Amino acid sequence: MYRPKPEFKPKSSYERKRQQREYNANKRDKEANEFYHNKTWKHLSAGLKQQAMFTCECCGRTSTTKGYLVVDHIIPRKIDKRKQLDKDNLWVICKRCHWYKGMLEDDVYTDGLFLENIDTSKSWCKDEVRQWILDSIKRHDERKDD
Repeated sequence: MYRPKPEFKPKSSYERKRQQREYNANKRDKEANEFYHNKTWKHLSAGLKQQAMFTCECCGRTSTTKGYLVVDHIIPRKIDKRKQLDKDNLWVICKRCHWYKGMLEDDVYTDGLFLENIDTSKSWCKDEVRQWILDSIKRHDERKDD
């Protein structure tokens, strides 16, 4: 179920770095932190951003600004680690679309129920996730205009 959250607002470079350090230190589990900071992931993610021509595969926005685009796991890494380096499970999206995808994950996946989450993940493809994100952005923008 869609739950509106405060509007996504890009942060300054300083604020983004501060928040990322805090997130890595206090919220992200140690294994995930190590994964996202290893050479294999950094090389793969840089290559995918370049291959996508620094364009969000969801909304089409383009940016070479560091930190604006992220390489995201379509089926979240925490749900199926076997797909963590599978290029078919990765896409380049902007921070705004990534924020909305996080909302989708909060709604779709159940804490602690591994098998149920694996089954749920099989029913989501990239196109369906993209459409859900774009619909959510549209609904949010329509509410903002009212």
